[in-house]
Amino acid sequence: MTTPPVRLGGFAALAAGHPQVVTESKGGSRPLRLCHPAEPGELRAIRHRVDWWARDAGLPDGMVIDLQLALGEAVANGVEHAYRTDPDTGQVGVDLELGAGPEPAVSVRVTDHGTWHSMPDDPGNRGRGLLMIERLARRVRVIGTPRGTEVLFEIPFSA
Repeated sequence: MTTPPVRLGGFAALAAGHPQVVTESKGGSRPLRLCHPAEPGELRAIRHRVDWWARDAGLPDGMVIDLQLALGEAVANGVEHAYRTDPDTGQVGVDLELGAGPEPAVSVRVTDHGTWHSMPDDPGNRGRGLLMIERLARRVRVIGTPRGTEVLFEIPFSA
């Protein structure tokens, strides 16, 4: 069970030494920054915090669904693949920012510091996560380096 956030000035952190750090927002005007252990059980807490931020920002329901689906796939990739050759579980980071302008969108950045693994030539029944992200988002980029992976994309406001 996840411990509720404890507010510390402009930040929130989980009690009991949990390593999550969250930048709080007021009306969605501030970015959301999360850092969680790369463990499957953390996905629920990430989804909850993203939902809170998105609803606080007044995002339309359809956009929140697209955001949660695409973000969930990106985080799941980090949890499942980034640290499989490392003995200790690493961290996965999530950064969200509400962008205005002629093409308003939520900018998303998911990071890990694990080992980059190229997609196999034949992924079998797997490997649909990035395809799903590309269908839900725009400006999708995956940057893999020996220091980890960054997945960047934007979820546009519904027309």
